[in-house]
Amino acid sequence: MNVRRGVVLAAQLLTGAFLPLSGLASAAELGQPGTWDGSFGGGYAFPFGPNSENLRGSFAFDFAAEAQASPWTAVGIDMGNDTSFVGRNGGDSLSIVSVAPTVKWGKAFSTGGGSRWRPYLSVGAGFYSLESVAYSTSTSGGNFPVGATLPIDEFGFNAGVGFDWQLNANLLASIDARFHDLIFSHGGFEMATPSLKLSYIFGGPRRGAPRHWE
Repeated sequence: MNVRRGVVLAAQLLTGAFLPLSGLASAAELGQPGTWDGSFGGGYAFPFGPNSENLRGSFAFDFAAEAQASPWTAVGIDMGNDTSFVGRNGGDSLSIVSVAPTVKWGKAFSTGGGSRWRPYLSVGAGFYSLESVAYSTSTSGGNFPVGATLPIDEFGFNAGVGFDWQLNANLLASIDARFHDLIFSHGGFEMATPSLKLSYIFGGPRRGAPRHWE
């Protein structure tokens, strides 16, 4: 399974979907069942754990899409966490991308001006692809045991908290922080990824229907 190639293709498809659909989307409400959104985010990843003590932090980027299944629950898929951790001693680097289905729980609230905001919790699990530049058994980019040949695709999970703010009828800004735990045969790898995201909400009330803010 080539996760990295799948992430790139999915990101291209998601990006291309914005143009033809943006003109068709009606006004949408945060937390309204039947809506879905596509997002792009960027932040910083902090590696930690026994296999990351020689790695610096890295900028991270991801694409995501999710559908609102109920007023409290959204389900989707997160594609990315594209990071490149460089060895502190100028040695090898470790690059990670992921494809992870996610579930989000959060309650949307309205402000006096009609805008909406939502605190949330999220969990996800999927495949993480690890690659290394100039990887060797004596790498300064990490402490993976001899025999941990890269690239490898491994299972991992993530959990996080965040805050959504609806800027206008269809635009959403988010602050998100997640913990990732990769599980593989040569030892685990953990990272934390606080990030900022911008989303476009599709769907919403049918055309001609009155707007309603809870």
